Amino acid sequence: MPISGTIYISGGEFNFTDGGYVPPTWSGSVYNFGAPDIEQWVDTNLQWTDDNLDQWLDGITESGTLRLRQVWTDNQLYIYAATSLGLRIIDAPTENVLNDMTYIPGFNTVWCNDYNVFLGTNYGIKYLSSACIDINIDTDLLPCLNDLDFYYGTSSNVIRYLHGNENLLLCITDAEVDVLSLTGTIYRSSSTTVSGNAYKGFMTSTGKFYYTLSGSNWSVERVDVPVMDWTTPHRSYAADGSIMTSGIAIRDIFATERTSANGTDNTLFIATSSGVYVIDEGTNDYAVYYTTGG
Repeated sequence: MPISGTIYISGGEFNFTDGGYVPPTWSGSVYNFGAPDIEQWVDTNLQWTDDNLDQWLDGITESGTLRLRQVWTDNQLYIYAATSLGLRIIDAPTENVLNDMTYIPGFNTVWCNDYNVFLGTNYGIKYLSSACIDINIDTDLLPCLNDLDFYYGTSSNVIRYLHGNENLLLCITDAEVDVLSLTGTIYRSSSTTVSGNAYKGFMTSTGKFYYTLSGSNWSVERVDVPVMDWTTPHRSYAADGSIMTSGIAIRDIFATERTSANGTDNTLFIATSSGVYVIDEGTNDYAVYYTTGG
């Protein structure tokens, strides 16, 4: 979410260079951001406004209230916005809306690779081919929308979150965490223990993946090799006071690959209800970015 007002940072800073992300060398630093001048941010072109309950709100339309569920962008700089009323495609450089595809009751999540845009609904996974989007960007895209079928199916038709790489699709449902093959192999592996408590996920290029899990303490779980069903992850980062404060909620997860100080492991960016935790998986060094103004 964009932060309005003057931002004050104390302590060491991240170093982003032309060669890529340089990992931090400190542990346990706390960064305090000054309170924003205003509590609500409005993009002057797109008119998305921050709504605490429904993330981003775009007002009332003839079809109902348009709420943004998730955004993703591709290599062509198309921004795909999954909303409660369908899919909005935006040109990133100009911020012009290129297409508004109405689909009721909307999409919960969106992710794309070089070939397809995948959309999660309460009735399974849909997809649009990138080629069909390019050809029909100025017309109705609904005829391009197809069901994504797998031999074994998903653990539930209620799709909360999608992410993936060129070969695998990470699918968070209201029942389990599924890993689905996109290469034609009859293949699905699933967690058998999340009991509908997983919400967000991140798949790396190697197939190692992460997902958020709610419970007595929220946590980020990591699975290194998704080739079979699993009951215990390979690594868990819990909001239990060890790194993350006890009792906070985890909102989202992002990883930068091979950016650890050891040059092999990943760096995690964990968005929580109290700030952003940045963790070097190779060294367990971490930093916390807090917002002090609400």
